[in-house]
Parts: sequence; C-alpha cells; structure tokens
Amino acid sequence: MVKFGDRLPSLKQRGWEHLYVDYDALKNMIEGVDLNEAASSAFFAKLEKEIRKVDNFVDQQVSQLKKAFRDAGSQPNALHDVASDLGGLRHYVGTNI
Repeated sequence: MVKFGDRLPSLKQRGWEHLYVDYDALKNMIEGVDLNEAASSAFFAKLEKEIRKVDNFVDQQVSQLKKAFRDAGSQPNALHDVASDLGGLRHYVGTNI
C-alpha cells in the first residue's frame, strides 16, 4: 500500500504545487520530536498558516470561476472550460482535505 505522502506529488495540479498544504513540513514537525507545549504550538501555528493559504487560494479561484461563468453566458465551449476549471479546483480541495 502506497502512503499518502508518496502519492501526494502525483495528485498535485501542475502550476499549483506551492499552493497545497505543506504536508512534508508538517509531518517533519511531528516526527522524531518530543511532543511538548512548544512543539505543539509551533505545529498548530504552521497548520493554521497552511490552511489559510489554501482557503485564500480557493476564495480567489471561486471568484474567478464566478466571473468566468457570468462571462460565458450560454456559450458551450466557455461553459465547458468553466466546468473543467471547477473540476480542477474540486480536486485541489479534496487533496488538501
């Protein structure tokens, strides 16, 4: 069975790699460290920062998708592009969960 961390690079959408939760950094913070108050606080601060990064990116993408949808009107090709972009964003969100 392949571990999530090993599969993660192949799940990332090209061009958005730096916008995913930094799984490796978070994992390294909890491996081989004495779990004390300071380490726990540092981990949760990093986790919160990563979640905000993802949340801000999703908000930005949703705004762009809404605009693209309004601009598409009833043009099938434009609507197809919006649907494709929405699918990519859904995959991004699912991977970060």
